[in-house]
Amino acid sequence: MSLVEMSDYPPRARAYWYTVTVSGAFALAWAVAQLAQMDIRHQVRVSQALASLSEARAKHPFGSIDPTERIYPQLAIAYALGGKMDEARSLMDEYARTVPQAVQKGDPDRYEALGDIALSEGHFADALKNFQQMRVANPCLSCGAFEIAQTFAKLGQADSALVHYQQYLSTGDFARVRTDADHLALAYQRIGELYEAKGDRARARESYAKLQDLWKTADPELQPIVKDARERVARLSGEH
Repeated sequence: MSLVEMSDYPPRARAYWYTVTVSGAFALAWAVAQLAQMDIRHQVRVSQALASLSEARAKHPFGSIDPTERIYPQLAIAYALGGKMDEARSLMDEYARTVPQAVQKGDPDRYEALGDIALSEGHFADALKNFQQMRVANPCLSCGAFEIAQTFAKLGQADSALVHYQQYLSTGDFARVRTDADHLALAYQRIGELYEAKGDRARARESYAKLQDLWKTADPELQPIVKDARERVARLSGEH
């Protein structure tokens, strides 16, 4: 089964497929990190997600893996999203010491990890700088746009945030098979919130409705988000 054929499957199914079709500790650690990031971003199963990272690291310690295949940034992203800042910084410090410079220079994920750490710590200017570098360095055309938008929102620059959220939604590239699992629903939610705050009821309602439709059959843990979107659509439509 190809990646394109997998695109219609739920995110968890895709991550599992990566694990079982690509052998080795690298594939396992990558899939666990991706699943953990997904859950933490959507604030479901957060404690289990963090526990899965510890379990994977214990089963396949980095000392047993070639430095060129250690996915420090992906683990650091998950820890940063989960508020485990000491762990995230420690991983990136070890990454800087142990991974060959040539590999680091070709790895845009390092910018994402450093950006997420800075964002979680409230250093928004540093976060924005790293996410902008992530976007330039990444062959994935949509990567970085969501993170830049998120940072502009934290900076209180709603118009710039909306521009970059819309850039994410309008950019078509192969990586959307993966990045939509993390960002698509959240982008609709954030766009709706920003337009609602600006008093643009029609655009806010449109974005919430897209979220509601996208996740109408989502896992039970995600249904509170769907319920909130549905209630906002009703309120913005003048319904009771």
